[in-house]
Order: sequence, then C-alpha cells, then structure tokens
Amino acid sequence: MPNKVSVKKIDSEINKDADITLTGLLSYIERLSRSHPYLYYIARKVAFHLNIFEKEFDGVSKINFSKKKINLLDIGSSDGIAIKYINKIKPLKIIYAFEPNKLYFNQLVKLKNKFNHMHCYNFGLSNINKSHTVFVPYFKFLRQIYFMTTYTFYDLVELKKNLKTNFIFKKNIKIKKLKIKLKKAIVFNDAIDLVKIYVNGHEFSIVKGLKKLILRDKPVFILEELENITKIQNFMNTYNYECFYYDVKTKKLTKNNLFRNKNLNFYFLQKKHIKKNNI
Repeated sequence: MPNKVSVKKIDSEINKDADITLTGLLSYIERLSRSHPYLYYIARKVAFHLNIFEKEFDGVSKINFSKKKINLLDIGSSDGIAIKYINKIKPLKIIYAFEPNKLYFNQLVKLKNKFNHMHCYNFGLSNINKSHTVFVPYFKFLRQIYFMTTYTFYDLVELKKNLKTNFIFKKNIKIKKLKIKLKKAIVFNDAIDLVKIYVNGHEFSIVKGLKKLILRDKPVFILEELENITKIQNFMNTYNYECFYYDVKTKKLTKNNLFRNKNLNFYFLQKKHIKKNNI
C-alpha cells in the first residue's frame, strides 16, 4: 500500500515542474495522483472512463476546420484516451491510430466498437523503417506487474529525469527495456485534418517522415515535446506553419515563445486554421 503521508506534504514535495495538465480541483487531484505510481495507475484508469484529458487539448475548439467531422491521425494512441477527448470537442469521422505497445494496442482496438471508421496499427511511425529500443517503467503490487505505459520513453536518461520530476515515491518503480517496430508513414487514402503525436522523444523523426502528408493535406498538428521543439518549429516554418500553445487561463491559442513557455503541448497551424478572436 502507498506510504502514509499528509496531502499537504505531498503537495509541497512534488517538483513544481511536474507535468500538471488539468486545472482547478482536477489539477490538485492530478498532483496527488502523481505522488505515487499506485495512485497514478488508478487515476489514469478513472480518467479514461470519465473522458478526462489534458486541458491544453481544448484548443482544438479554437481551430478553423472546413468540415463538421474531421479525420484524425493519432501517433502514440495509447489506449485511445485522446481520441475520446478530441471527439468530444470536434466529432471524428475517420481515425488512423498507431500504437506499438501491445498492451495498449489491445485496449485501443476496443474503441473500434464506438468509431465505425477506425484503423488501428500495432507499430509506430518514423522517417525510416527500423526497430527501436524503448524504456517502460513498471511496479509490482500483490505479485502483479503494472506497466506505466504512458511513461514509455526512447531515452533512458529522459525517462529517469521525468520520473524524478513527477513522482515522490519512486522506490517501487522499475524499468523494462523493450523493442518496438517503427515504419515510414503509410499512404492515407483519406485527407488528414489533424495529426496528434505523443511519443516521448521521437517527435522530430515522425514529423520529418510526414513531409508528403504535410504537402498534400496541410493538417493541424498537436504534439507533446519537451526537448526538440526548436528543431521541429524550424522544420515546420519551412511549410508555412506557426507554433502556438493553448492558454488555459485566457482560453486562446497564443504564439509560442520558446524562451519562457512551459506548456507541454504545441499546436502547429497555418493561416487557414486560425479563427478570428481566438488568437
């Protein structure tokens, strides 16, 4: 069972740079859940069933899409939690979902009962075909292994840094090395309106691999990136994209300032995507 500790102590000991993605009371609950892997695992399950996700994704409602229903390319789909949340904001028509982790992929395919035109792939995307080593944290409880798959990283140092930032009680967390399959982006028969990328360290390679898609469809991009956002921004600028983040306080999309912004999620938009009064 989790060690006994006061809520006040937990709140004070969690690093102020912890990845808190919700607001209001939910942000406090999220901060508490990230104190211990057991609590986080339970909270993640609850969030999926209640359709709770990162508030920065509310920026999708501020984007100018030419369709009532849009087509989504979701890279790093996990169990489909982002798909459910985006669909609540902007109805989805066709979904291409890529998840290389077998455990999450098995959960992901269950969503196909809800979405008629959902295509699931048990591999990741990149700019070349290859296998890649990833690192997945896990913990044991009552002799059962629980993988914290949302914290899968391509870089072991970055994973350890992230765990140190987000969790107080880390002694029970161990790390397993796995191999995943990555492929060059396939050809999509349907025009893609929105691309979401959540892969903890392989974003730039994926974006480069989507060059043909960028030229053909000019989709909106949402990605979580902590280390290579400058390189990605420079690359996307050559295709007439500008980088934004969603300010949860003003409820507006704001041009990104790389020198001060601490947001986790970034939007890449062209002029056609921008609604008046939402920037």
